[in-house]
Amino acid sequence: MRMDWTAKRADRWRMKAHNRSKNSSALVGVILIAFGALLLLKNFGVFSVRDVFVFWPLIPVAWGVQAIAKGRSTFTYLVGGIAIVLGAIKLLDNLDVIDVSSKLYAPILLIALGVAFLVCNLKGDEIRKDGDVTVLPTIHPMVVFGGIVQRVDSQVFEGGEMMALFGGIEVDFRKAKMKSNVATIEANAIFGGCSLKVPESWTVEIQGTGAFGGYEDKTIAPRPEDGPTQKLILTGNAVFGGISVEN
Repeated sequence: MRMDWTAKRADRWRMKAHNRSKNSSALVGVILIAFGALLLLKNFGVFSVRDVFVFWPLIPVAWGVQAIAKGRSTFTYLVGGIAIVLGAIKLLDNLDVIDVSSKLYAPILLIALGVAFLVCNLKGDEIRKDGDVTVLPTIHPMVVFGGIVQRVDSQVFEGGEMMALFGGIEVDFRKAKMKSNVATIEANAIFGGCSLKVPESWTVEIQGTGAFGGYEDKTIAPRPEDGPTQKLILTGNAVFGGISVEN
């Protein structure tokens, strides 16, 4: 009964992750079609250049919506919300609905990110140091303007999240084992990078979204004759950054 329940829970996680990925991809597609249509109308003289590009704040708004839709961590929800709020304010400013000085955006963004990190810290997310080794079932490394090197030896690994903002994270899972057959990690890199090393018996499925960045799977898929495998699902966002996996 325990094994059946675990398998059903893994199936539910896998289905939810798949649905979130489909929804976010559809949203990005709609935004691209909308901008393409606006540019086409602009080329035919229906809109001026200013009329088209006044709507560019819809890009961070759309990214924030899909980040929240795909998110699994408090930090991702907060960052997505920040993108939506700042994008909406800038759009209203461009439309002359409100008047906001451009000098305010950078300080507001830094303050909002600082609040996001404090909230995550209060909720128990840990900022890990170089050389840290964990045997816990989940991981939560976050870094800003720095680097983290972490080894995971957990034999009941369930997943977690990682966030690299203007920094880098390296995590070695080669001695880890999953509690069930599937684990999900939300890996986010904004002007930074995340590097994961996984066991040869793990397969990798990437469901993350790249915006001027991307995910790279360098692993060699295990052979059927090598025995049972476990699957690592990667979700999240790579914005002007990269996330790579190798075994």
